[in-house]
Amino acid sequence: MVSSPHAAHHRIFQKNPGSFRRVGTGLSHFRGFVAESFRDEGRVEVRGEDILRILAVCGVAVPDAARQRITTCTDLAVLGVWFERAITAPTADAVFDES
Repeated sequence: MVSSPHAAHHRIFQKNPGSFRRVGTGLSHFRGFVAESFRDEGRVEVRGEDILRILAVCGVAVPDAARQRITTCTDLAVLGVWFERAITAPTADAVFDES
C-alpha cells in the first residue's frame, strides 16, 4: 500500500496528538545583524502603532502630521519616551513636548 507523507503524518498525529508541535517560523530562531534589524523594524512599527492606539483610546485627536511623525520615527528610545507620554497626553502635541 502506497501512502502519501501527509496521510502518514495524519495517522501518526491521530494516534498521538502530542507527538507533533508546531514549528515556529518567527525570526527569533535566527541570529545575526540582518535578523536583528528585522526584529528592530518590527519593534519600531509596533511601538508606533501602540502610541497611536493609546491616543485613540484616550480620545486624543491625532493630526496627520503627528501620525506621520510617529509612524516614520525609527528610534526605539524616542518611541519609548513618546509611548510613556501618550498615556497622559491631553493632545498629540504633548507627546512630542520636550519640557
